[in-house]
Amino acid sequence: MSTIDEAIRSRMVADSALTALVGPRIYKLRAPQGVAAPFVVMFRVDASPIAGIRLDTAWQRCRLQVSSFAATAQAARDVADAVRAAINRAPGRWPATVAGVQIDDVSFDLERDLLEEDVDLYQVAQDYECIYAE
Repeated sequence: MSTIDEAIRSRMVADSALTALVGPRIYKLRAPQGVAAPFVVMFRVDASPIAGIRLDTAWQRCRLQVSSFAATAQAARDVADAVRAAINRAPGRWPATVAGVQIDDVSFDLERDLLEEDVDLYQVAQDYECIYAE
């Protein structure tokens, strides 16, 4: 069975607008050294169970950070906008089962613009809250 980050990555890889910008360069945790920009890196920041009254449930809540990297600030923004369009809540998108993970909702939370000076790349880091059952 897949994890929530694998399921969200599957959704991103299947999105033609996003892959038109980054191709298959959507990575978990970190990008390979020397990978060509633009690319996306995602990781789970935190997770916690959602408890019911007097019982545990299979439902979890987690926060994913999805970072879009590119050679220019505008290109990083374009990739981040495509990520948001691919995974953020929209009519008919959620709930859904993706790669064996039952996803109830994915909602955009916040974003930050950053400059990665050591590799001379611009980054837009976005956080998403996911409600899911694995």
